[in-house]
Amino acid sequence: MSLALAPDQTRAETRARWASTLTLESPAPSEWGPIVWQWMHQHPDLNFDDGSATTQDVWLAGLAAEAAEGERTWGARSDGRPIGFLGMRPLSPRVWMSRGLCFCRSVHGTGLPHLATARALAEVFALGAEKVCAPYYAHNVRVGAFLRGLGAVEEGCLRGQVTQHGRPVDLKLVAIFAPGKG
Repeated sequence: MSLALAPDQTRAETRARWASTLTLESPAPSEWGPIVWQWMHQHPDLNFDDGSATTQDVWLAGLAAEAAEGERTWGARSDGRPIGFLGMRPLSPRVWMSRGLCFCRSVHGTGLPHLATARALAEVFALGAEKVCAPYYAHNVRVGAFLRGLGAVEEGCLRGQVTQHGRPVDLKLVAIFAPGKG
């Protein structure tokens, strides 16, 4: 799947066509677990730290446990094909935490991840949430820019919060506020 331009279409027209085929499912289909695991391994240092699940089976068991504790997941499709996975959980009725987002490489730069994430956030805000916090590895500048594009504001830096390959890594924390709340 790529954002190929038809000879008679502009990039904006192509993006609009792709956006018209975008759907979200919540919860994300459980059978997507193996493909999401593959997507996360496209950039492992942007998705895993030394405390992360090391096998697909352990990760899938963790997803099931998190769902039982109230985490909500979404699967994003375009043209009927899986393209992304998002997870968020309530910390309180008004504050939620993003537990992760991952999209297949083929849709990076198409606008589809932004649209899918914005739709999932709108659902959370419709439930009464006023704020969604999102931690990410400080060296993941692409996801930082992606979150800022969704309106995220920086809340702080958690120095040496996790380790990757035995070395401390900082996490940045940002927040996205419901309309009129930030």
